Amino acid sequence: MPVSDLSIDYANRLITRPSGTDTFSARAMYSWLQDQIDELTTLTRHNPMTAQTPTDFTLVNGYMIAESVFQYITGGSVSTYGWDAAVFDGTNSKQTFGIYVSTFQSGGYVSAIAGDIGKTVVAGATNGKLLYYDNTLRKWWVRRNTGTSWSGAVTITGGTGAGTLTSAVTGEALYSNVYSLPSGSLEASTQQYIEQNSAVITTYWPVGHIDLIIKVREAGTLIDSGIIRVFAREYTDNYFHVQVDLSQGGRNPVGTTTTDDGNNQTASGTVATWTDVVVTFGSISRNLNNGNGLKNYDVSIDCGGRTVAQMYERSKYVTRRGETTTLNGVQGQLYRKAQAAYAEVITSPFGTFAGGKFFGARGVWITNYNGADAKNFQLIAADGTTQIPPNVVGATVGALVSGDRVGVYRLTESGGSIAVPFTLASGNNNGNSTLVISESITADTPAAGTVTIVIDANTQHSYPYVSWTGSTFTLSGTLSQSYTAGLGVFAPILQAQASGVSVSNTLTYSADIPVLIIVRRSTGEDKMIPFDVEGLIISTGMTVNAIRNPDSISTNA
Repeated sequence: MPVSDLSIDYANRLITRPSGTDTFSARAMYSWLQDQIDELTTLTRHNPMTAQTPTDFTLVNGYMIAESVFQYITGGSVSTYGWDAAVFDGTNSKQTFGIYVSTFQSGGYVSAIAGDIGKTVVAGATNGKLLYYDNTLRKWWVRRNTGTSWSGAVTITGGTGAGTLTSAVTGEALYSNVYSLPSGSLEASTQQYIEQNSAVITTYWPVGHIDLIIKVREAGTLIDSGIIRVFAREYTDNYFHVQVDLSQGGRNPVGTTTTDDGNNQTASGTVATWTDVVVTFGSISRNLNNGNGLKNYDVSIDCGGRTVAQMYERSKYVTRRGETTTLNGVQGQLYRKAQAAYAEVITSPFGTFAGGKFFGARGVWITNYNGADAKNFQLIAADGTTQIPPNVVGATVGALVSGDRVGVYRLTESGGSIAVPFTLASGNNNGNSTLVISESITADTPAAGTVTIVIDANTQHSYPYVSWTGSTFTLSGTLSQSYTAGLGVFAPILQAQASGVSVSNTLTYSADIPVLIIVRRSTGEDKMIPFDVEGLIISTGMTVNAIRNPDSISTNA
């Protein structure tokens, strides 16, 4: 019987487990302890534990269970009574039951050893007995005997451990039980993990359902108000997490449920390479050009030209179990939402994917997605309003080689010249973060891209912009000089250097747009004869594959 592996040190009022790794219930432990003290030879010993219910137990008479034993206990909670030295003080003989949790500085710390247990710990005029230690945390549990000033340099008489205290606190402890309901549906090999006080508790339990005891009060103070969160985030499954209040002890059920995520089946090793999907936190103002104007968002996901389905899988990857890279200041495996006040999306914290569409969590903006997905998403702005794309279409140029220079330019008409529909307003000065034109920006101007100022027949200046509204383009940077009013201005449908096999942008469709598509590359082994062809953006968008004929005549290196 696993519980028989326990050992009682009556002299130090300490319960340990010298051997064995099987689990046992709190009720079985209580029963075993009662069996030990009803022998004729132990009738004079103090009772270590009382029972309030079949699942609630209390250590009494100053008894302590070694911290390492709790990982084997299931099915109930354990509290303490009599550890608070401040209560049992003065002339009260029970003051010897008081236990101090003593924490040491890292500098000069000497690890305690097993032979130090039961020896006298000395701190000036104060002394006590060492009951237990954790050298990793530099913590000792000491039952004070005499004195009241537990501070400063500490040694063990005839022992090894030593150090300088940073704190020594006393008070009651509480170890609460949390367990997952068997009725919950768990995908195979689901490893549940627990967050406490913004950190992941080292996982010592097996995969599947849990039945654990967690310390939630130490030296009279609740750890994070007694709150823990139970997570189940296996990549390729729909995620789960729930907050549990363990402050009252007892048995606390969790209905953990996970299911297979059919939209997240790409091998994790493949998704790990999709580092061009970049998540950036910080308040931003963006216009989806759906008639609602600028809206604030808290986090932007740059899709790196990938589909929203791929972006969704990457968002699952960076929030899976074991992901320690931080997102908004917390480990990815613990990330839950952009702002504390927002509702959580339990199954995937950045948003869900269904029916070929991405449904963003509150505060999530997406950008630089594949043009074919111009309408395949729905967002929620920071103010809680749902933002649905207008009749957005994509313009994509494919069959490229990384490094190709690509442009898609609006024409005045089929067979016409590149359109320059706007004129520069006054007041566009060096250092400005906006560019203002005299006209209203047309609704079919791309939501983000490049705006170009025509200086003269030989010179053009281009600036990336992140949004526009009315007559104003909001730039990603600033103007490099001041400009004269009246200069021509146009916003290319697409103007970029390829970083992969395709580039794309999106715009709101209102009528067919004749365009000129240009792909050029004049240097390197991939240099090509310029590709210039007219095209038409229609109600379903436009996709054109470049014809890359090698340029064998050019002598450019």
